[in-house]
Amino acid sequence: MARPTEEGLKFFSHDTDASTDEKIETLRMLYGNDGYAFYFILLERIYRSNDAELDISDPETCQILCRKLLITEQKFSEISRNHLKLDYLTRMLITLEKH
Repeated sequence: MARPTEEGLKFFSHDTDASTDEKIETLRMLYGNDGYAFYFILLERIYRSNDAELDISDPETCQILCRKLLITEQKFSEISRNHLKLDYLTRMLITLEKH
């Protein structure tokens, strides 16, 4: 009997020196560990999805992520915009219609 087809990825590479990456250092400088957590928690959610996308225009999705990150929606929006401005999320396809 064949293994069932899995959706999304079960894991992704997380380098042991990720915290010394220039992008991560910038996020930590701007937002402390919230910037670090934001980056990797969103990666987890994106890679878990079937299409490697995360739509945060849905208020409920945004609220769930904020709760998971322990940040306000305002801070979530600020970090999201800076990620995009700094070109950190070009490989993460995120819709920011309402944020």
